[in-house]
Amino acid sequence: MPTVIHKKNPARRLSAVVAVVIAVLLAVGGGFLWSQYQTQQAAQKFSQLKSTTDAMEATGHFAQAADTWANYARDSKNPKNYRDKAWQNAGLMYVTSANYSKGLTSFQNSVAISGINYTKATELATAAARSGNKSLAIQYYQKALDLMPSDMPARGEQINLFKSDIEQLKQGGL
Repeated sequence: MPTVIHKKNPARRLSAVVAVVIAVLLAVGGGFLWSQYQTQQAAQKFSQLKSTTDAMEATGHFAQAADTWANYARDSKNPKNYRDKAWQNAGLMYVTSANYSKGLTSFQNSVAISGINYTKATELATAAARSGNKSLAIQYYQKALDLMPSDMPARGEQINLFKSDIEQLKQGGL
C-alpha cells in the first residue's frame, strides 16, 4: 500500500523526502560506480589488445595486427575514444604492411569519430599518396600544413618537406 503523506504530519513528510533523496543518491552513485567500472574494463580490454598486437608486430605480422585493431574498432560497444585509437593503430599497421587503401580507410574512420588533427592529416596524406590517390594526398598535406602546431620542433623543415611532397604529387610523382 502506498505511503500517504499527510499535510498535518511534518515528521512523516520529512521522512518521505529523506527517503526519496537517499534513493536518488543511491541511483546516481550506483550509476557513477557502474560507469567507472565500465571505463576500467574498457581500458583493461584495450591494454590486452595492445599487448596482443604488439606481439604480432614484433613477429612481422602487421596485417594480422591491423585486422585485429580494425575488428575492435568496428565494435560499437567499445568506447569511442578507444575505437578512435584502434582505427589509428589499424591504419598504421595497414600502411606498414603496404595495404595503403585499408590504411587510408582506417584513418578516415578515425577522423569520422573524433575529427582531424595534424597527426591524422599527415597519416592520411601518406596513405593517400602511397595508394596512388594524388589529389587526396595533396589535400591532406595542405590540411597538415594548416594544422601544424606553431611550436612544433623542426617546423620549418617539416613545412618544406610537405611543400616539396605537394609539388612532386602535382607533377605526377611521389
